Amino acid sequence: MPPDAPPISVLVVDIVGTDQGGGPGSPGPDAARRTAADDAVNRARRQIRLLGGTLDAPGTHAAVGVFGAPVPRVDAAERAVRAALRVAEAVEDLEEEAPGGIAVRAAVRTGAYALADDHDPDGAERLLPSAAVEAAGALHPDGGPGVVVDEATHEATGSLFEYQAVPPAGGQPRTWLARAARGRFGVDLELRPPAPFTGREHEIALLSDIYARVLLEGAPHLVTIVGQAGIGKSRLLAEFWNHLDARPELVYWRQGRCLGGGAGAALWALGEIVKGQSSILESDDAATAAEKLEVAVRNFLDEPERDAVRRRLEPLIGLLPDSPDPVPASENHAAWRRFLEAIAATHPMVLVFEDLHLADSGTLAFVTHLAEEVRGVPILIVATARLELFERDRTWGGAIGNATTITLTPMSGRDIRTLVGSLGGPGDTTPGGLALLEACGGNPLFVEAYLGLMSDLGADPASPGIRPPETLHALMAARVAALDPDHRALLGDAAVVGKVFWPDALAAMGNRSARGVEEGLGELARRELIRPARRSSVEGQQEFAFWHLLLRDAAYESMPSSVRPERHEALVGWAEQLAGDRVADHAELLAHHSLQATLTGSEQAAERARRFLRLAGDRAASLDPARAAALYERAAALHPDGSDEHGALADAAARAAAAGPEP
Repeated sequence: MPPDAPPISVLVVDIVGTDQGGGPGSPGPDAARRTAADDAVNRARRQIRLLGGTLDAPGTHAAVGVFGAPVPRVDAAERAVRAALRVAEAVEDLEEEAPGGIAVRAAVRTGAYALADDHDPDGAERLLPSAAVEAAGALHPDGGPGVVVDEATHEATGSLFEYQAVPPAGGQPRTWLARAARGRFGVDLELRPPAPFTGREHEIALLSDIYARVLLEGAPHLVTIVGQAGIGKSRLLAEFWNHLDARPELVYWRQGRCLGGGAGAALWALGEIVKGQSSILESDDAATAAEKLEVAVRNFLDEPERDAVRRRLEPLIGLLPDSPDPVPASENHAAWRRFLEAIAATHPMVLVFEDLHLADSGTLAFVTHLAEEVRGVPILIVATARLELFERDRTWGGAIGNATTITLTPMSGRDIRTLVGSLGGPGDTTPGGLALLEACGGNPLFVEAYLGLMSDLGADPASPGIRPPETLHALMAARVAALDPDHRALLGDAAVVGKVFWPDALAAMGNRSARGVEEGLGELARRELIRPARRSSVEGQQEFAFWHLLLRDAAYESMPSSVRPERHEALVGWAEQLAGDRVADHAELLAHHSLQATLTGSEQAAERARRFLRLAGDRAASLDPARAAALYERAAALHPDGSDEHGALADAAARAAAAGPEP
């Protein structure tokens, strides 16, 4: 190969056995094991092709992929590692669907290789010498599952993936275990829907066409997906992700949630996007978070703008300056946009803002700014919202030329019948089936939740004596009420935490054992009330999420009002300890929980509320001065008039308000 040609990366994939039994090659493997292994090989080959790799003759291996040849690629190593991780993930999904006792052992080796001239991808000819393939396969020291890379691959991709150094064995080259790509996706993308995608073919085609236009023109576009609760916004988003995942180009997908109901935080969704891009966990301390952010900024920006952009990003991850003076929105917007543009200049980017109807005004202003001001890079901005968004802003998106609103209307009777049938529900010729079709109003979540309720109760949904609840809210309340008291209390504590929660928090809030929490969450997941996330934002903790925000609301409302304040107070103690020296990042959320806890008359809760409101104001001053002014004013109201604290907070509110009106 030419001396200046980009390096080539070789991916070698093997299918090995797990603790449940021997591998596919073990003596006398059963039919299920062989079937699982064959499916795993097919999935491996598909992922290699999707990421732009060339399938080479596998020899004794399950699959071999070559990246960077015969067509040179500057990102060959990145594509090879991403393909390896996707293969491992695909086989994990396969094991969950039908356990076969298999796992993936993969290795990536990068270097300069001589190529054969007569390679036929469909034949037995090799693209690379067998020695190159075996050198990659030999990187695994113990033959166990996992994805390992050599030093050249690690040097090329160390800032893009999370790696763990493998202790060197005698005479063996240095290797690293690839854990995951840096960055996280939203939990709604990780759900495994119980029914096939139905009735939204036009909408997914429109989204796909808009993405293709963004890619072709290298220009931004804002898509707002609106509809009533449960109508299928998250499901459409997940299907769109699957569509992008099947495309050959690498795509950065970053997703953030807007929080509301009194538990919001300034620019929280954008903060989640920055943390996702930088692989910052909620449990990371300040030094670790700062280091990860520095790596992310250095990956995409050069001096002299790097430091200026990083300083404007730091408050989004809870790193505040010593003197949190108000920062004008124009300065923040320019820096945040520059960071995202620099990322999108390397790969197309999809930015998702969930539940935009709950967003603070600063988030709405920045989303608008992005759509209007991004230049020369492919960024697709997707927002999901209920119709309440237009009650806040009747002209949302209307003044932006490159904006599209997709309104999800109730599903047709035909599509609802298809959905009911795919879920094993009653036919429309039965009394129960007719009642369900009438009650659901074309809402797919209603159908899924009602059939789940019938399963919980052991009832026949086709029976003429059963009538569905009149509203979706009532249906969610009925699902919660069907739980036994212990599971209902556990779900209620989870609702106090939020849509996303962790077992340690529930153990601390309810004085429960870790085993008791684990068993309880397992039962709630079996009933499809909650679901585990593939990756957690808290180190060492499994992360869970409610299947839908309405279910979280119903669980919270099921708690006796006399119990809620003490649960909020217990949560504050756990969350403050978790946040450590990055507590500013969660200050606004902790202030909300502390204010709820003051209903018990707790002076400790009142002191916490005052402290967290001031800290939340300090955080917001660097992000959205108008919101900071409101937080300082709320903090001042908790101090006696004329006190030094009241005066200092009033002055801080005045300075923040003077920094300029909200954009």
